[in-house]
Amino acid sequence: MIERVENLGLLVGECGISGETVADGRCPGMGSIIPLSANRWLLVYSTRDYRFRYATRSLIYQLRADTPVGPVIREGRLVGSDDAPGSSDDQTKLRTEHGCATMFGVPKGALIAGKPAPNANLFALKWYTVGTELVELPSPSEDAAAHFRRVSKMGHTQWLQFRLNDRGDDIEIIQPARLLRQTGCETGSNIGFTPDGEPLHRMISSNVDPVLANGDCTQWGEVNRFDQGLRAAVAYQFNPTRGAYEWTRTGPVIQLDNPRVSAGWTSLVRTPTDWVVAIQKAPFTWPIPPQNTDSDSDGLDPDEKGVVWIRTQDLWRSSPAAVYPTEPAMYASPVTAYRCADGIVRLFGGDQTLCAPPRGCRHPLRCWDINPDNGFSATNHRVIFDAFKAGLHLQPRSATEPEKTPAASKARVITHAGGNEQYILYLVTLRPEEMAEAGLYCDKLIYDREYPGRWTFQ
Repeated sequence: MIERVENLGLLVGECGISGETVADGRCPGMGSIIPLSANRWLLVYSTRDYRFRYATRSLIYQLRADTPVGPVIREGRLVGSDDAPGSSDDQTKLRTEHGCATMFGVPKGALIAGKPAPNANLFALKWYTVGTELVELPSPSEDAAAHFRRVSKMGHTQWLQFRLNDRGDDIEIIQPARLLRQTGCETGSNIGFTPDGEPLHRMISSNVDPVLANGDCTQWGEVNRFDQGLRAAVAYQFNPTRGAYEWTRTGPVIQLDNPRVSAGWTSLVRTPTDWVVAIQKAPFTWPIPPQNTDSDSDGLDPDEKGVVWIRTQDLWRSSPAAVYPTEPAMYASPVTAYRCADGIVRLFGGDQTLCAPPRGCRHPLRCWDINPDNGFSATNHRVIFDAFKAGLHLQPRSATEPEKTPAASKARVITHAGGNEQYILYLVTLRPEEMAEAGLYCDKLIYDREYPGRWTFQ
């Protein structure tokens, strides 16, 4: 049980790499943190260019000591944005976006059932990449909607694999960046196949880190987005011969039987007995005008808002009927779901219907306890972060002006290391002129008692 939430404030407010700083028009974007050993943690985040409607650009890493918020030992660029223009089919000059980094792997020195893990100190990093047409804005405060477009309707997922070096002061790349493909689809236009043999051509991986899928910690799973908005589970398996992870399995396409919604942001949760999938509802009636009043949701029915839930004991063979609760009534807000250290499934996102006055669909960042045994009912609502109450130096805002900031979203619950505290990482987006207080923020969930950590070490 959560006793309270402790706000730690801004964790990463500016990148220290040349060309990626606020002076260069860039700021920290969505991030992920995983343990690399008993006393080393890796944070990977994308930089965002606020001159181009916060287009994602490069991937940056920080190796931190002792805790997820400990001192930075090393910082570097993993994947840089390609400012040497490419071209689309219509000869549009493109730049490359890299974003939504997620990671998985077994820490160095970790024990599985009291024995050294065969795949310890092997990690995978995944992200999307997409070609984008960018036109710099005359003024940073100008609405950028008309000044950039993603040329392809969907990008690709790339990945690389790495380890913590022997000195524990940096990471080493084992497998360089490449397109993520299912085993058996190493070349050609097909990157994978469904269990029915249907080819898959494009994939965007989940917005949350993969979860453990078996007892010996050699397999990880997530639910990804494919061509035409399809969603399906994907398994990554450790290959001891290659000493690397491989995409080895794809589950059946997840079917939603509500004709008014499609699938948005997706999270996969592992419970002691089954799998739980949380899917943000994405109404076909979008786009909705992004106003800070209730009018922007008037065109949506109650069952077009919120989250779709699916529960199954066999993620790879069946896609059971979905459950459509109408609360929380979130929409246009990235949602994430996790099984926290105390064993409770929790949902993170925004719900504008709870604001008075309304302050945008991605603010404040909220949290609910979810009960899978009671129709996925939501209880114990908490506000995780409210920029107006956090003492940030924000410019005055009207309750009715078209406004997308502040936005607090894309919460990542970080692997529990033991004790009564668990960290949360999330992104706070502000206006360009408020950039000094935007970036990656961190909180602690303070539990009522201590819980064991995910990993034990030699």
